[in-house]
Amino acid sequence: MPGGDDGESGTGHARFAPAFGLHTDIPGAGDLARRLPEILPSISPQESARIVSQVLELGYPVLEVSLQERFPVTLD
Repeated sequence: MPGGDDGESGTGHARFAPAFGLHTDIPGAGDLARRLPEILPSISPQESARIVSQVLELGYPVLEVSLQERFPVTLD
């Protein structure tokens, strides 16, 4: 999937944005949530647990990708 305007046809535009997804919408969310502290920089386990709990209150971090298409409409 292209990032940004496709530049060739001029009809599509992909948008990438950070977001938070519902835990129920993400397969394996429980396992991912348990592994989330591993990607944080070297900090204490207590600080890592505090940050992860605050993040997970919002939902699981995701990258939202949406493709916007424009279709010409001809009126009769």
